[in-house]
Formats: sequence, C-alpha cells, structure tokens
Amino acid sequence: MLRRHREAQEREQQNQDPGWNPSGLVFLSDSGAFLNYDALRHTCASLMLQAGVGIAEIAAHLGDDPAIVSRVYAHILEQTKRQVADRFARFLEDNRLP
Repeated sequence: MLRRHREAQEREQQNQDPGWNPSGLVFLSDSGAFLNYDALRHTCASLMLQAGVGIAEIAAHLGDDPAIVSRVYAHILEQTKRQVADRFARFLEDNRLP
C-alpha cells in the first residue's frame, strides 16, 4: 500500500514545481508541504471509526477522553451505524430461515 502511495506521489511530483516535496515526506498536503498534525489526527480517528474500532480504543490511541472523541466524531459514528445496519439487513435477507 505504501509502495503504491509512493508511486502515486512520484507521478504527482512530475506535474509539480521542481521544489515540490523536497523533504521526501510520505503524507503531504496538496502543495507538497507537511500535513498539519490535527489533520493527520482527525484522519486517523475517522478511518479507525469507519474500520469499526471502538471509541474507547480510539480515545486511548489518541490520548483523549472517550466522551470528547464521541462528540467530535459523532457525524462519522452516525454514518458507521447506518452502514452496519445496512450490512446486517443484507445479511438477514440473504440468510432467511425457512
């Protein structure tokens, strides 16, 4: 996955100014600069939620309070709940009892 990401970066770099990403960073902003820590943190927590990681585990990973994580990421939690409900409904439809 990282190899594919790096290859995509190399293609992007060919279309940018010569000074794009002189640091060789792996994760960059659109301009080739370092990503803001808060943006990385938010992305990480959002992806973990979408992957089904629990609030308590995410809070521990971030060093944060579960109540804060729950409040900040409530919109993603709602999306995830809907996705889980949809998957479960499909499962039930596909596995109806006789």
